[in-house]
Parts: sequence; structure tokens; C-alpha cells
Amino acid sequence: MLKSTRKFFSLLFGAVMFLSIISVHAQDKKEEKSKKKYQLEFAVPVPPVPPVPPVPVVPPVPPVPPVQPHLPSLPPMPELPVMPAMPAMPELPELPELPDFSDFGSISINGNRSMYFKDSGLYFESEGRVRFSEDYSSIESITENGYLIVKNRETRQEVYIERDAESDEVVFSYYKRGRLLPFKGEGEKWLKSVWDQLVEVYK
Repeated sequence: MLKSTRKFFSLLFGAVMFLSIISVHAQDKKEEKSKKKYQLEFAVPVPPVPPVPPVPVVPPVPPVPPVQPHLPSLPPMPELPVMPAMPAMPELPELPELPDFSDFGSISINGNRSMYFKDSGLYFESEGRVRFSEDYSSIESITENGYLIVKNRETRQEVYIERDAESDEVVFSYYKRGRLLPFKGEGEKWLKSVWDQLVEVYK
């Protein structure tokens, strides 16, 4: 008897639970339907989105031509003035004829030094003052640092006459072809042979 009663209550509890589940499920469906209905009744209709028009093709931009400024025209060049005619060059005077040095000539430097050339080949050069004796037979004195040269350019014979600063006497030196030789003898003889021409120059 007790076992039958327990079985009855078990079956009864199961039936109640089954009915409760079905009732809850039915209630949920009912609420869902009413919610959808409410949304459909009060929802604002959304218009359809129009299709996006296609983007037009942009034509390529033509290249910009370089801007060239308008240059002003240059003014005409002025005419060059005509050059005046060059004046005629005056005629040059004729050069004076050179003196005849066939016999001898002289050149004075600073009024103190002289050179003489003879047609015979003799050459005379002096610096300072050369003083002869009254009869021109000898040389008495020569100023300090002065000298007298008598030379034959062909035979290369030369007499160099100067003043000795210590003895204050006139000294004679004889050279032949560049060699110094004693004046006594050959040098003295040669100077006597040209002495008249020497006196002729300095007289």
C-alpha cells in the first residue's frame, strides 16, 4: 500500500512538472510573438539606400606651355661717326751726313773721357787731363785716377800711361798681344814711332 502511494505521487509530480514546462514554453512564444508584432507596428520604415553613381572619368590635364615674356624690340644701333682722315705725316728731315772718320774721330764722355781712332789702326783713349811739355816731346802729368792708352788694333801693341799715386810720377806700361813686357826697349821704341800722331790728336 505504501509503495503504491509513493508511485502515485511520483507520477503526479512528473505530470505537474511537464505541464509547468509546457506552460512556460508557451508563454515565451506568446511574448516573442507580441514583441515582434509591436516592433512591426511601431517601427519607422527605413527607405532603401540609392545606388552610388559611378565616378566620372577625369580627363588628363594638358601640359601648361612655358610662359615666354614678350621682350621689347631693341632700338636701332646709332651710326658710328665717320673717323676723320688722318693728317698727312710730315716728311722727316734728312739725316745729316756722318763726319768722315777715315783719318780720325773723337768721342767725349762727360767732357772728361775721350776716345780717338786713326785710319792707320791706332786707337787713343784718355780720362782726366793729360798735360804735355811745352814742345810736346813728353808727358809731364796726368790727373789723379786719369790715364792714357795708345794702342794699335792690328799689331795689338799697347802702352798704358798713368800716374803713380805714391811717387806722383808718370808710369808707362807696355803690352803686346795681351802680355805685359818691359817698357824700356821695344815699348819705348814703338811709342816713339806713333808719338807724332798722338801729339796731333791732343795738341
